[in-house]
Amino acid sequence: MSTFFLTDAKGTSSTVGPQGVVILTGDPKKAILSLSGPMIIAMLLMSSYNVVNAIWVVGLGSDALAAIGFISPIFRSSSSRLSHWRQ
Repeated sequence: MSTFFLTDAKGTSSTVGPQGVVILTGDPKKAILSLSGPMIIAMLLMSSYNVVNAIWVVGLGSDALAAIGFISPIFRSSSSRLSHWRQ
């Protein structure tokens, strides 16, 4: 495991390991909870976006709402594939 040397404003130095390695080699329950937090927040935001989108589109009629329901998964999968392709 590689270590990093940190120096604070007073000139005191200390060694620390990479944060990602510390999370993965520590307590498994703590690692799962800390790594799943951002994913849960992203999924909640995406779900709330879809609910608000459906509320706005329902005013246009049932055909428009059905079109949004059909296209949304296709759009999400294609946009995620394109983002991986660009990297």
